[in-house]
Amino acid sequence: MHNILNKQGFNGHLGEQRTAAILAKDFLVSTISVDIEGRDFTVEEMPSSLIEIQESKKRITCKGIVQAKYFENSNEVKIARHYVEDTEGVKTDFFALIHTDDINRNEHVYFFTAREIQQNFTLRTDSDKDYYIFRLSSKRKFLKYKNIPSHKINQVIRNEISRTEEFRNEEFIRRITEKWVNPINEQQYSNNDLFKSLKGKHIVD
Repeated sequence: MHNILNKQGFNGHLGEQRTAAILAKDFLVSTISVDIEGRDFTVEEMPSSLIEIQESKKRITCKGIVQAKYFENSNEVKIARHYVEDTEGVKTDFFALIHTDDINRNEHVYFFTAREIQQNFTLRTDSDKDYYIFRLSSKRKFLKYKNIPSHKINQVIRNEISRTEEFRNEEFIRRITEKWVNPINEQQYSNNDLFKSLKGKHIVD
């Protein structure tokens, strides 16, 4: 058992190292304990100027969540269902990088968005918990998701983070706008009044 745990720890560390090397080319990367929803890394855009940093404080910003995995041979990889989905549906800010080596010790990586995990992995229940299962076989090789260039991986992550931010900010404005509707007489204030009330205030400190 001790050797198995050591092997799992080594493989986990190997997956994390390779994932960090890909992400660090384009993002600010932070490490998260795997005990917190199994998330290994969070990523965010690198600000290009002080002005960009100041402007980012005026809106809701989102980080990508990336889980790193490593497997050997045809061993399966499990990703908990609640990492991939929430009450709003499939998450747009969660990604998985799954690494392995072939018999010649060549490195390979498989990249998936949460939606691709939902669409392509097998859903299975173990000990009353739901998991999405990745496993290579003669019928399932996942070639479409194999060895995608790093810059393309990071571009997909960047695009999905942007989509998530856009949704969160639109949702925030919608909720604020609803508060300007008087439920008694249904009087609605103008957008000018609304934005005057927000002028000079940071949405996120």
